[in-house]
Amino acid sequence: MSCPSQLLTAAAVLLCIATLSGIQVAVVGFTQVVINSHSLLRKRNCDVHYTSTCAASSIDERGVLSWTKRNCKTDPTITALKSRAKDAADEGDLETISDDDDALTEEEIDESIEYLANLIKVHLDSRRNSNNKDDESDISCEESPSNDDNNSDNNIGYQLAKGRFIDLTTTLEGEHLLEHLFDTTTHNPSSQSIDNNATTTIIIPNKRIIQHAITTLQSLLIYGIQIGVKGSEEAQQKMVRHLFRVGDAPQPPSGSWIPDWNADCIRRLKFFRDVSLGKLLLAKLIRKRTAQGAFDLLVDMGVWDRHVDTALLRSGFPVRFLESELEISKEAEMNGHDPDEVLGLRRDMREQKVYTIDSASTLDIDDGIAVEVLGDDGSGSGGGARHRYWIHIADVDRYAPRGSKLLSVAERRGTSLYLPTMTLCMFPPK
Repeated sequence: MSCPSQLLTAAAVLLCIATLSGIQVAVVGFTQVVINSHSLLRKRNCDVHYTSTCAASSIDERGVLSWTKRNCKTDPTITALKSRAKDAADEGDLETISDDDDALTEEEIDESIEYLANLIKVHLDSRRNSNNKDDESDISCEESPSNDDNNSDNNIGYQLAKGRFIDLTTTLEGEHLLEHLFDTTTHNPSSQSIDNNATTTIIIPNKRIIQHAITTLQSLLIYGIQIGVKGSEEAQQKMVRHLFRVGDAPQPPSGSWIPDWNADCIRRLKFFRDVSLGKLLLAKLIRKRTAQGAFDLLVDMGVWDRHVDTALLRSGFPVRFLESELEISKEAEMNGHDPDEVLGLRRDMREQKVYTIDSASTLDIDDGIAVEVLGDDGSGSGGGARHRYWIHIADVDRYAPRGSKLLSVAERRGTSLYLPTMTLCMFPPK
């Protein structure tokens, strides 16, 4: 028996023993690795890569790895994970994705699409005539009867839209524009379309309709960032597989409202890439039902510019920090506890003149060099002065020690990202 065959046989025996003992393991090449279910597929670079001799992983309800043989020419990992996550959800092991089990009727969906389409039309009219404020279009708001007590607040639309478009634009201006699209408190009593001089009256619908309109706008944004993406559906799925997490709930029905919107919701939105509602909206606005059509509409609205980095938005890399992450940063900055000071390991070297190769606009000055002149070496050989060179490295662990909340904020990004038009830092600005 050849050496590789012996190794394969030994690996198979060890794997059987581990399986019978209840030990969950992964084999990459000939290396045995214990897989942490919370870190699996966390980042593309941390993915589990299989050679032609490896077995593929499937997922059980707890998110631990079990093993099945697979054909290495195909890559059913994500399909298996999604299928098992769906089974777990059907058995009640995953959280409910919506606080409202009643799906909207076809009439309500049409009302939602019509409502959003009218908001966009009036916004586009306003932008076209923005240089002449006297002729600027406004919106006439008439509240329809509703049993939803939340509609007593005329600003309910903005409250629902707040924070729902994070990481779907590259600028705060674009994000705020989308949020204020649903802000009825900024609308004036009358409106007139500059195209046909017809008054545009928008009736404020109930809360469920507004929620569906917001998810429709999210679908349009997801459709827009797909511009330029080529390949089969399977190939496109592989491009976003790094956004999947073990234990994720299955894909919700189109238009489902998720009450607690957070970073995981944004990630899953980009992973599932549901664009069905976006296509309905484009059809209502008589626009091309393509990624190009969605992109052009969002540019016309002022949400994006023509050179927006759609690859960045597709990647899932966080474009800005959440409010909760900024609060964590403030808490870390106010924390005066310094373990190095207690142990006497840190020295104040601010009297040295330290040089770096960074420009004046650099935000992350993380290393520098200083030179200290020690005087003559005392040997009498005329060797001249001695020098000591100091290398200074920024100690991020001072503010983000292991296990801290701030470190988890940095781990969500993994690195700082330097682009021609922007810099996305791993840590919050303060």
